[in-house]
Amino acid sequence: MSIEELKALLHIDGDDLNAPLELYKQAAERYLLNAGVAADYENALYKTAVSVICGLLIENPLLISGANIGEISSLPLNAIIAQLRLSQAVIS
Repeated sequence: MSIEELKALLHIDGDDLNAPLELYKQAAERYLLNAGVAADYENALYKTAVSVICGLLIENPLLISGANIGEISSLPLNAIIAQLRLSQAVIS
């Protein structure tokens, strides 16, 4: 997913947040990989999960620190991650 597509999903105008968004996107991908979800930008749920995590990090950048990373989890995000794991297990 390009930064432009991510910005559109998050309703972000301008280029001021491009650098942090790239970092947050990488962090989201790593978070999902650590949660057992392989990258799959063809899957709308994967794009949604990356977007949700990036949105949370834009609103609260302190979540990126190691001590706060667990606060990224939420019930909807956990449900998306569970669905992604299930769908990837079935496909494999």
